[in-house]
Amino acid sequence: MTMPPARLRVLLVDDEPLALLELRRLLSQSADVLEVVGEARDAETARRLIDSLEPDLLFLDITLPDEDGLSLLASIDAPPRTVFVTAYDEHAIRAFELNALDYLLKPVDPRRLAMTLARVVHASAEHDEPEKRAGAHEATMHAQLAMADRIFLREGERAWFVTVAELRLLEVHREGTRLHFGRGSATVSRPLRTIEERLATRHFVRANRTQIVGIAWVRDVTPWFAGRLKLQLDDGQEVLVSRRQAREVAARMSL
Repeated sequence: MTMPPARLRVLLVDDEPLALLELRRLLSQSADVLEVVGEARDAETARRLIDSLEPDLLFLDITLPDEDGLSLLASIDAPPRTVFVTAYDEHAIRAFELNALDYLLKPVDPRRLAMTLARVVHASAEHDEPEKRAGAHEATMHAQLAMADRIFLREGERAWFVTVAELRLLEVHREGTRLHFGRGSATVSRPLRTIEERLATRHFVRANRTQIVGIAWVRDVTPWFAGRLKLQLDDGQEVLVSRRQAREVAARMSL
């Protein structure tokens, strides 16, 4: 007998009672995929409930009486997936820097909320597939970035909102890690190994000590000298796979 998928546990954080009531009403229309497990009207209560309830998803207002929502999220070591809900849009860039899943403006448009929930459900299903949601949130949904997750990248005056699925190549850079994606590239300060720990392993593979490749972007695999492999990405860029990694890459590419 196939068990129905577990509903996402949702925590709402907003200091306006009417806003909480309206958001709860809108979310009640998706009761088949989510369950509101708690509410908070200030950051201190929210932090305590996040710790005790371990929600899968957080709807978080930015303007709170004791601490803004951005600071609250930044202070949590392993935050749940987060959707900011606010009356102001000037915080959007900072929100995506914190890897917020989405950013909704009040009053919340039901159609826009439906799009957000679709993204959340897709990301959750993608994460749960290999681990099947073990025990008391043992899988910790926030631990890995799902392919549908959006990240904010900035370099100089340019900025991008990029999904994890768009990441083609990640490589060691003197300032951290250089990320290559469909519309360009940007450098982040985090080391490659730290980013690797958050990537779903079935979608990415380490080619050598300094490069990780998005498997979906590989167009050709060629045996190379000394037991190595040469990968050609869809943009024409070539990546050499070390002899040490060649067997794993070949297995992942079903060679």
